Amino acid sequence: MSRRRLTFVLTAGLAAASLASGMLPSSHAAGPIVSDHLKRALVGGDGAGFPGAEVALGDADRRGPALAPLASALRTMAQMGTGVEASWTQYGTPLTLTRSNGFLATGYTGSNEQAARAFLTAHAGLYGLTAADVAALELVSDTAMTGGSAAHVVLLRQTLSGLRLIEDGLVAVSLLNGQVAVATGSIVPTAVLGALPSLLPTVDIAGAVVAAAKDAGINTLKPGDLTIGKRDAAGFTQVTAASLHQVQLSRLRVIATTQRGARLAWETNVTDVAGGRALAAISSVDALTGEVLLRRDAVDTM
Repeated sequence: MSRRRLTFVLTAGLAAASLASGMLPSSHAAGPIVSDHLKRALVGGDGAGFPGAEVALGDADRRGPALAPLASALRTMAQMGTGVEASWTQYGTPLTLTRSNGFLATGYTGSNEQAARAFLTAHAGLYGLTAADVAALELVSDTAMTGGSAAHVVLLRQTLSGLRLIEDGLVAVSLLNGQVAVATGSIVPTAVLGALPSLLPTVDIAGAVVAAAKDAGINTLKPGDLTIGKRDAAGFTQVTAASLHQVQLSRLRVIATTQRGARLAWETNVTDVAGGRALAAISSVDALTGEVLLRRDAVDTM
């Protein structure tokens, strides 16, 4: 579960608990009204969840079929010698990369970031990147492991036209004294990502929120029901919906697909918690077509 998804779980739980004491922040002053979209069936005590758990909304991934592992990745792995094992992303790049009999690579010097970039440059074929692509990766963090270990994890991120990718485009390199132990990530090959067809959305924020809400089962919301608010520190524009109890969020990002390359998209969070029931979804809405390309159910019901 991602950090943001866990946040939604905790938020939904706290909000439901707060309802009982009348403390739930609301987009309107009326008391809790359980809307039709919150009346999903309950699993019950024998449904492998807690008694009364809601049937999950579920995820929907419309980014295209999974691609086979990159030929360049398989060649690079073979060149790395014995014991190298990988699992794969839907873009044909390593999700996890380990060596059963030792480190993936050794002998790197300089800072942890320099060592991580040197490893990725030397093995760029794993990810369908060029040396220039590796140099352009944005540093997210360099985190020391706990317990007094000298191990560090360097996290780097892809961007496109100055915009971050939704969910994908990350690579984490675990290092110990210039030795690479593990690499994990969701890098999208440059040839798959391509270029954005446009940097100007034809679907506005209101349209994105309505599309994401409809995809999550909220069929009564209209653009006229929305009030566009301020932008928060994370870049999300806050949107108040007349019929929903929480503030909705949306920001412009890039989402990768396996057949249509990069798409300009609104990363949109739709949330409604009332009467002890919860709906929350993190959706990626194509900013040119309004299609919901990815939806993650953000309520932990099991």
